[in-house]
Amino acid sequence: MNKAEKSLRWVVNQIPDFTPKNNGDKMLDGIKLYSEAGAEEIKRLKAENAALRNRLEKAVELPVKIGDRVFCIVGLEPAVEEFEVVAIKLQRSNLPYILFEFQGIDVGYKTAGWLSEYGKKWFTELEAAEARLKERQGEEK
Repeated sequence: MNKAEKSLRWVVNQIPDFTPKNNGDKMLDGIKLYSEAGAEEIKRLKAENAALRNRLEKAVELPVKIGDRVFCIVGLEPAVEEFEVVAIKLQRSNLPYILFEFQGIDVGYKTAGWLSEYGKKWFTELEAAEARLKERQGEEK
């Protein structure tokens, strides 16, 4: 007996006045009740799904989480340094901005970067950071 059959039998057993004579009617009533309950559950799940999709459309997927390593282009004579993400903050003004705070791995200082600077000033891969640094140095010449 599968889960649906067990559920249907439970619904049928909730109907009062069971006798062998009205077993057929009881089964029909049970099927009707089970179908109505299923339809209500489908409506509820569709509404929940729509709400979740709406939230997902507004969501921002972050490229890193706290504890990840990143590579930042820093300094007056720009160089690539390795940092660890130590905080992620939501800064609000007219528009929300997401700020990442980084602690240096080999250097003893902190720096920060906005989400909008991802791929420009800070990167999740060393190779990408070094390539961008070379591009910037070429632009300055």
